[in-house]
This record gives sequence, structure tokens and C-alpha cells, in this order.
Amino acid sequence: MDHSQHISTTMDHSAHGGGDGGDSSSHSTMMMYFHTGVEEVILFDTWRTTTTGAMVWSAIIVFFLGVLYEGLKVFREHMLFRAHLSATLSVAVSEPVSVKQDGDSGVTFVTSNGTGASQQRFAQESGMRPFSWDHALQTALHAIQVILSYFLMLIAMTFNVWLCLGVVLGSTAGYFAFGWKRRIQGQQMDDNEHCH
Repeated sequence: MDHSQHISTTMDHSAHGGGDGGDSSSHSTMMMYFHTGVEEVILFDTWRTTTTGAMVWSAIIVFFLGVLYEGLKVFREHMLFRAHLSATLSVAVSEPVSVKQDGDSGVTFVTSNGTGASQQRFAQESGMRPFSWDHALQTALHAIQVILSYFLMLIAMTFNVWLCLGVVLGSTAGYFAFGWKRRIQGQQMDDNEHCH
């Protein structure tokens, strides 16, 4: 059985009517391979590029979205680290602690040797209760981080080389600018990253 007529490298949605009053003339085909064209719809129908200048500005905007994503990720981890350190030091006043310094990185680790009661007080004093302002802020920042990560993924899925370069170079520059703080604070990689 010959299936060659079913294989296509573009997606043509013009037969679907578009859902915008049936005007399918505003829809174009989506290239499913890497290309260097300048005519692109990016995320929303209102963000269209038709000229080289518009594509350059769009790639710059995408670059800064990548930097923002990496900066936000490190900022959230920094907030958690500070809350954890603050709570650890406040528990240390009344509980025995272990202090260990990593010789390679110079990072000091403070851990409580206390009982379950001290662990509960630790959670309360850290401000990371489910209904605290710190947790609400962390939740809002997490939502923004997830939105940014999916936007970057969808931009990369345009298969436009210039936009993909904006995503990769922006994330790389953001990691270079902010990622070193993870090493200083002795933090682990975020296992809650989406699409990245």
C-alpha cells in the first residue's frame, strides 16, 4: 500500500476554517523543519514578522525571555535557600546542629539534629507554610516560570533558526549571568523545570 501521498513537511490548516469567523486567508502553512524565513507568527496572531527587521527584534525579545527565564529560576532557588538558611539558624539557637564546610567550594551546611517537634517548628519558622506570603510569592513566581518555559518551547517549535538561536543564546546568557549563584549557595538543580 502506497502512503506517500500522506507524508507532508508542512501543516495546512486552511481547510479548518480557523475558528475566527471562517476567514482562512490569514492562516499560512507551518514549516515542520528548520528554516531561516522572516515571515512567522510567534505565539499569538498579533505577533507576526514579515520583514528582516521585525525578525531581528523578535529574536532579541526571545533572547531576553530566555535570560529572564534563567534569572527567575535562580531567583526562586535563592529565595528558598534564604528561607531555609534563616529557619536553620533560628532553630540552631535552641537545638543542636551540625555544621559542615565543603572544602572545594567553601559552602557551609547547617543541619538540625533535633527531633520531629523541632522539624515542625523549622517549617513554621521558615515561612514556607501553605498559607504564608512567602509561599504565595513562590507559587506566583513558579506560575510565571512555567508560562515562560512553555512560551520558549513553543517559540522553538516554530523551527525558525533565528528564533531558536534567540532561545538557546538567551538561556545560555541567563545561565552564565545567574547560574554561578547556584554553585556558591550549594544548591541542587531544579527538578521542577518544564520543557527545558
